[in-house]
Amino acid sequence: MQSAKSNLRRIKMKSIVRLSICLLLLTISFGAPSALAVNKALSLDGDGDYVSIPHSSSLDISGNITVEVWFKMVNTTPTNHWLVVDKSHGGEDSTGWVLQGLPTGELGWWYGNGLEFRGATSTMNLADANWHHAAGVLDGSE
Repeated sequence: MQSAKSNLRRIKMKSIVRLSICLLLLTISFGAPSALAVNKALSLDGDGDYVSIPHSSSLDISGNITVEVWFKMVNTTPTNHWLVVDKSHGGEDSTGWVLQGLPTGELGWWYGNGLEFRGATSTMNLADANWHHAAGVLDGSE
């Protein structure tokens, strides 16, 4: 029987592998921009930086989806919602998905089913200047 520590390491390793595969697939799907060319990388200094991926119908996922991110919210007293990652979560057609921080520092995962948005909210304040791993999961059963 494996120890809890060993199981935790295995789970963390699986998450790292999944994230690496997702990043590789994004690079392959969208083509490697010049910033990702050989001997280059994205350089984010933490002052208003972000990565924007243009619309692609390949991201209009209607079945099962898992969105994983690592993020750090430095402002420990946010006053507005803060975007982590989304895919067209506008309220006009009630479609898309979003991982978004709330003014309380909690993180929410919402997805639109064409009629309304459903989702869940974390139970703790994550705007604490520490790195956090989060995943939004939709298994099709709502």
